[in-house]
Amino acid sequence: LCRFILTVQRGYRDPPYHNWRHAVSVVHFCYYLWRKTDKLHPLKDLELLALFTAALCHDIDHRGTNNKFQETTGSVFASLYMSKGSVMERHHFAQTMCILNNKHCNIFSELSKEEHRTVTDMMYEIILDTDLGRHMQLRKKPLQQLAQTGVTADN
Repeated sequence: LCRFILTVQRGYRDPPYHNWRHAVSVVHFCYYLWRKTDKLHPLKDLELLALFTAALCHDIDHRGTNNKFQETTGSVFASLYMSKGSVMERHHFAQTMCILNNKHCNIFSELSKEEHRTVTDMMYEIILDTDLGRHMQLRKKPLQQLAQTGVTADN
């Protein structure tokens, strides 16, 4: 676990915001929600593992630029990940998986294949959901539905 955390820390650059301090702050906030509120109590152990790991890694190797910049400049990241959107978030996930694939950093080594797949799939979704463009699209659907149906006791 220590090697994993230290390797993740080394993977963070030092832009003004998306840095190691930000990652630790996000993990701390998730921990606070879990311990001090009932917001995360319905989550199972594997879901919590995915959440805390994704929270720690969600901005690893961030260059301080956004997805639009990556796409506009035709960066290496854009050429690798642009076809599916969320360029930087896909890079953050790929960096996380590179670390986890190192046998000395694989904190998931004791999980079954199915559990491993489940956790990494959840981490993928969590990290991609940190893309504000994707987040706003996800939020738009329920709002559009609410605008069409109106407010009822059921929604």
